[in-house]
Amino acid sequence: MLANLETIDRNFLLKWGVDKTFYAQFCAGSNSSEIKSTVSNLRSLGYKGVILAYAREAEITDLASTGSQSQQIREWLEGTLKTIAYTNSGDYVAIKYSGAGASSLPLLKECRKCFDQPELGAALIKICEAAKEKGIRLLVDAEQAAIQDGVHGWSLQLMRRFNTKDQAVVYNTYQMYLKSSPEVLCRHLEVARREDFTLGVKLVRGAYLGSDPRHLIHETKEDTDKAYNEAIRLMLTGSPCSLPMWNLPAANSSTTNSVTFFDTPVRPLLTGKKVKVDLVVASHNKESVDKVLTLRRSMTAEECGVGELVFAQLMGMADELSLGLVVDGLRKTRDDDFEMKVYKYAVWGSTQECVRYLLRRAEENKDAVARSSENRKAVMEEVWRRIRGESSPRS
Repeated sequence: MLANLETIDRNFLLKWGVDKTFYAQFCAGSNSSEIKSTVSNLRSLGYKGVILAYAREAEITDLASTGSQSQQIREWLEGTLKTIAYTNSGDYVAIKYSGAGASSLPLLKECRKCFDQPELGAALIKICEAAKEKGIRLLVDAEQAAIQDGVHGWSLQLMRRFNTKDQAVVYNTYQMYLKSSPEVLCRHLEVARREDFTLGVKLVRGAYLGSDPRHLIHETKEDTDKAYNEAIRLMLTGSPCSLPMWNLPAANSSTTNSVTFFDTPVRPLLTGKKVKVDLVVASHNKESVDKVLTLRRSMTAEECGVGELVFAQLMGMADELSLGLVVDGLRKTRDDDFEMKVYKYAVWGSTQECVRYLLRRAEENKDAVARSSENRKAVMEEVWRRIRGESSPRS
């Protein structure tokens, strides 16, 4: 697929094979009717809505891409505005800054402001204004480590401009497999508190295992899981520890049970007013999702540091987890239980535009065989329930 990246839409056999397998599983379509049909099917399953993304993107190796800078930015802007048009109020639209083409890459790599390229800055403002007007939230997706610091900087610029003290319009993505993410997240929380706006946070484990430098990533999956779960607890309670109040040992203490990945960066957040966060828990990990549910249900809305809380999984993956959350939301444990909001993330675009997205799905799902036992178990339980004639959990 990579070898034929630039010609895959003209390679009939390869395109047909990709369209009937990867594309059909993970992508919403390439035109308005296909996308609307996919979105309608997802809503019919009980999902609150969709996170829709235009698949176009560039990589740091694409600096010599064909087409003028203006043309690349214009095509990205048009595609993103179409994406907003395909969604309903309350949905999310995911964007990648690299989708604007090769002109965005040097700016991101050098951590320069997006407005240093006036046409690009103007396009981003148009996208944010269109989303805000329609009641859509924008999720800025993570990118390769080489440009990720620039991505964080641009997102913070836009959050300062469009997020209010009551609601986030722009969300930034934090990849918790990166060792630097706790510090970045805490720094953004402090900025949001100081400047009095809601921080939009999308938490993921990470999607660039195949390209990000290994030394930037946690040594073990267990460390990544720990960092992810600590970030969740920090968002909800104000502390990454299991204790309700911050209780780290002194720096010279030999006791390390309470030490977390957030040990140093979180300390400036311990005084002053609580930061307001709107949170997207983007995870296929059932343990992390269960931690969120248990913790959130142990708190009142006033105690919780998160305003808008939603769960998201990729279309074509972890359906047993997504639909389990939908059903769980129908069984409120108490009158003041929080509203369960479950979304599916889907991309749209031509086969060629979606290739890089599809390859990342393949890379990050090398453990799919291990997870398939859970899928089989869930399917067989449902089959036997229907054979026995038992009522559906929904009823």
